Amino acid sequence: MSSPEAGSVADRLAQELQSVSIFADLTLSDLTWIASLMTEVELEAGEVFIKPGSPADRMFVVLEGSLRARQDAPDGLTFVIELREVTGMLPFSRMREFPIEARAVQKSRVACLSSEFFDALLSRIPALGPRLVGVMSDRVREGARYDFHREKLLALGKLSAGLAHEINNPNSAILSATDSLRECIEEWLRANTRLENYGITFEQRATLVSCEQQGVNELGTRPVLDSMAQSDLEETLFRELDRNGVPSARRLAPSLAEAGVDTEDVAHVLRDFDSPIALESVLSRYSARLSMEQLLREIQSSATRISDLIRAVKEYSFMDQAAVQEVDLHRGIESTLTMLGHRIKPGMDVVRQYDYTLPPITASGSELNQVWTNLLENALDSVAENGEVKIRTMREIDTALVEVIDNGPGIAPEIQDRVFDPFFTTKGAGLGTGLGLDTVYRIVRKYHGEVRFDSRPGCTVFQVRLPMSVASPAFV
Repeated sequence: MSSPEAGSVADRLAQELQSVSIFADLTLSDLTWIASLMTEVELEAGEVFIKPGSPADRMFVVLEGSLRARQDAPDGLTFVIELREVTGMLPFSRMREFPIEARAVQKSRVACLSSEFFDALLSRIPALGPRLVGVMSDRVREGARYDFHREKLLALGKLSAGLAHEINNPNSAILSATDSLRECIEEWLRANTRLENYGITFEQRATLVSCEQQGVNELGTRPVLDSMAQSDLEETLFRELDRNGVPSARRLAPSLAEAGVDTEDVAHVLRDFDSPIALESVLSRYSARLSMEQLLREIQSSATRISDLIRAVKEYSFMDQAAVQEVDLHRGIESTLTMLGHRIKPGMDVVRQYDYTLPPITASGSELNQVWTNLLENALDSVAENGEVKIRTMREIDTALVEVIDNGPGIAPEIQDRVFDPFFTTKGAGLGTGLGLDTVYRIVRKYHGEVRFDSRPGCTVFQVRLPMSVASPAFV
């Protein structure tokens, strides 16, 4: 028989449980019965209530104060368990150990119900079953939403680092070319001034301008020389200039060779300028003019590369566009490949086999690009430096099929049934979150699609099927 003191504690707890939403409409008799099964725990500020890895053996409700909980992971979620919140081990949950540490934020009081009483609880008060399942579903949904956003942030961080690398190369090229262009302009002006002082004739000026324009027009058609051929050309030009008494022949030869000038060009100029001093200025101006054109083309090429990267970012993120829209799969895949350009090492081969008759898919373009990012990252990481990644699209009746194929070592048979599990990764510490394929699975399912894979040494195929008919996204 329970003591009067125990009865008074249960009565007090029953009154407090009435303020908890899932218990609010229960009879006082049921509340008193629940309270009689509970154990109260009083906590000082900062005191640990739950240790990570401890047995998940109780449901609890905060009656006073609040708890701060943190997932046991380097970047784990931190959240507050508020007053009158029901949480912990819930009926129907498969949790075996608590994955969190929970501490009292301030002086707090918690009422705990051991999991050994769950069957009796649901047997006596069946209405609590759906309510507690709802609490658990909300908790799972919040956790999934957090994991999803965390994966997005991690992916954004990786892409930002890659994008910074991709932009840095053309940006550095522009800065270097700008400095060199300034020097070439100054050299061209100095040479032009010397020719004015020499008294160059109108016909000679016209010939020089014509030679310069011809050289500019031929820049793109001249073969690219390796270092040995470049050195041979410099030596040949030096001998030709020196033979004709051109001052500073040794200084001029390298810049002329770099500008693509050959002995034919020099001979063409020699016919109209017989003074060695005039020849030096003519060749300096000629070399500077061709170098200016080369540098301008380098600047234009680098600026175009940066512009392409910015466009790819906008296409990848679907910036300034509706959340759900008609999405061109191929444009999404191509913008993703651009964003992953830093991951494609020299010698790797990316093969595209696209069915351009595929119609647009109604979906969130940025979410689908997360799918392509995770699949392509995994494929690129798995192949060797001379490996191959193939992207194939095709139509299957009313479904669009996208395949990402690589010739890497494959996924070990003993772990193939775990690849879509959250936090499962085969990559080293700090190299993978284990959320990539989980994200792929959830996004594809959200749009009523299907993702599957087949893997063996030398051939791993991930297949994503998406319906081409319009359907409302589902929350997964």
